[in-house]
Amino acid sequence: TVCVNIEYEYTLDGNKINKDDLKDKIMQIDDKTQVQLASDGDAKFSSFIEILDILKSKNHENFTIQTEVKK
Repeated sequence: TVCVNIEYEYTLDGNKINKDDLKDKIMQIDDKTQVQLASDGDAKFSSFIEILDILKSKNHENFTIQTEVKK
């Protein structure tokens, strides 16, 4: 699961990660692996789009979207 919160912080499977490292990790994911994207309802939409752009750049289409991170 890739999450972004209101403070523009990213997490991957519950661990904080910077954007560059996140991109590297996403590029290593097998295309058949489903990626869950989650965004805090108050997070900037542009940060969410950045994650989608990374997935798109590697033609990864197997993902789901959760629009609000549960606290």
